[in-house]
Amino acid sequence: MANIWELAKLVLRTLPLMFTDITYLLILGVVFVFVYRQYQKVQLYEKRLFGLDRINPLIDTATAVIYGLIGGLVATTLFLTLGVSLSDSGIAYLWMTALLLMLIHPRFLCFSYAGGLIGLLSLLFGFPQVNIASLMALVAILHMAEALLIAIDGYHNASPIYFKRGEQVVGGFSLQKFWPVPFVALLGLVILESGLDLDVVTMPDWWPLFSSSSQVGEGQSMIYMLFPVVAALGYSDLATADLP
Repeated sequence: MANIWELAKLVLRTLPLMFTDITYLLILGVVFVFVYRQYQKVQLYEKRLFGLDRINPLIDTATAVIYGLIGGLVATTLFLTLGVSLSDSGIAYLWMTALLLMLIHPRFLCFSYAGGLIGLLSLLFGFPQVNIASLMALVAILHMAEALLIAIDGYHNASPIYFKRGEQVVGGFSLQKFWPVPFVALLGLVILESGLDLDVVTMPDWWPLFSSSSQVGEGQSMIYMLFPVVAALGYSDLATADLP
């Protein structure tokens, strides 16, 4: 219990640094603009369909940020509990692949698609070199956070739509949600044992559940540094009263 409390205090000391780092703020700003643009597209679609502004993109984005913080808290807890290291998971490849897939179709903005593709390429061609277990754990944690966000916010501001099949018209709703999710994860580093005078928290022997693939030589130790990350999660679905 003492270890958990020390780790929690270390996380709390790390959180303010997330919003003082220029690079992180720029990335957060890009994600914020991306989410805003998605809600703006929903607004334009509804205005073209119904002739009115039913939603406010700025308010919806601000609300998404609040829900995203909740999802980030869940993701942070899971990352630290399981000990998933971003240095092995290939999160940079995951981000780039997800963005490239989004250019094909917005519904492909999904880390499971990107993670599966990266894992397959790594197994077949050896590039990119990633720890498949850590990569899948990363994707699983983000999807668990997304599942929570869908449960608590996915049904808000659903857009009414109509489907036509032959002569039959079926009513339904289009659900589209996007969230910026800032969280704290782990970055595995190999350092000399002489550098262990850092502010560290000793974890239990069973931790981490997902060990790093980095080689630890003689006179070296593996430490895990807290690292701020931001992800964009999206959800799209249709709900109909009958089969279209």
